[in-house]
Amino acid sequence: MDSHKISHKKIVPMILTTYYVPPRADTKTPDSFWEFLTNLIRDSSYSIKLFFINASGGWRYHESLEQYGDAKVIVGRLFPTDLKRVNFPLSSVYSIVEAIIRGVLMTIRYRQETLDQTNKLIIHAQTPETGIAAALLSSVTKAGVIVTLHSIFRFSRAPPLARSALRIIFTYLVDLTVCSSHRMKNELMQIGVPDSKIAMVPLWVNYSLFKPIDKRVAKKTLGLKESDFIVLFAGRLIAMKGVEILVQSLPELEKSLPNMKMIIIGGGSLEDLVLRTASTLKCLEYRGLVSADELPLYYNAADVTIAPSMFEEAFGLVILEALACGTPVIGSKRGAIPEVLRGFKEYLIEPTTDELTRKIIELHEKLGAMSTSEIEELRVKLRDYAIEKFGKGAGIYSEIYQSL
Repeated sequence: MDSHKISHKKIVPMILTTYYVPPRADTKTPDSFWEFLTNLIRDSSYSIKLFFINASGGWRYHESLEQYGDAKVIVGRLFPTDLKRVNFPLSSVYSIVEAIIRGVLMTIRYRQETLDQTNKLIIHAQTPETGIAAALLSSVTKAGVIVTLHSIFRFSRAPPLARSALRIIFTYLVDLTVCSSHRMKNELMQIGVPDSKIAMVPLWVNYSLFKPIDKRVAKKTLGLKESDFIVLFAGRLIAMKGVEILVQSLPELEKSLPNMKMIIIGGGSLEDLVLRTASTLKCLEYRGLVSADELPLYYNAADVTIAPSMFEEAFGLVILEALACGTPVIGSKRGAIPEVLRGFKEYLIEPTTDELTRKIIELHEKLGAMSTSEIEELRVKLRDYAIEKFGKGAGIYSEIYQSL
């Protein structure tokens, strides 16, 4: 539909997803999916009328209204979470049926909003299964439907029947599928989804929060020595994030760089490994989970942030947050990380212990040879790059909402 045909209508975007990790006041190191949603709500030129997130609960359908800053979240619960833990062949079908039922209940509950012909409802699905639910709902609500993908699913490796079904969904059942990286977009095109049905919208961060501050102040605030060379890891403590190779690199780094201090923040299944290592190596300090407001302090205190992921990252918000604070990032050549760091390819590595160790030592020497003014110029360059390449996402989403 042409944008001028709906310009007189009030745009009502509605988020639909089956994935929900609500941020508590003490939840620190926020979930990246939640960050995307809150960034979208904060920066969109449209007021998102219904921010509806599905979450598993009891058999009886019920809702609750949750407030997180400026975001009002309507949480609809139906079906016990335990059912999803059962490993049965129709688990994917179950997820689709679940999303459809929840979506129908939501539409009935908010029929005045969703069926009001003076409004232009946009159902913004966040998973493939909610995309199917959104497409079915659109036949009743006349809504526009877009799906944003948040992972690299490797659709091309799916069985032939599944690939055909996915091609039909993304080509015919939804108006547009949004990808945050070319790696993700290529995955859709490999199963036959036409380029015209795919939009590229890179992720972005809150640049008012993630910004450069005096490194000496940041270090002092966090109780770190100004003379220490700080290497930062922020993220889930799991093997896929490269935590094991990070730990394995420490003995050589401690030997080669006496003033190096590695700070790890986050939580996960490898927390015990990190704690054991921190008890034997003085160069490692584990800070656990930190709040979103504290993250910029850590990025600014760091001389380098590392992202040695072993798997196909869909994007890598940690990288963008660090760049926005003017901090160099060493990232692995996996998934979309090379796209995010395409302006700084010299920071890319294969995720191995040897390469990570070598690159950290190399960057230590490079930064050590730079003057204070040269380091500040580098910080400005890193932030300008982040804003220029990854600062328009919310505006693009607003344009997409208007065009449907």
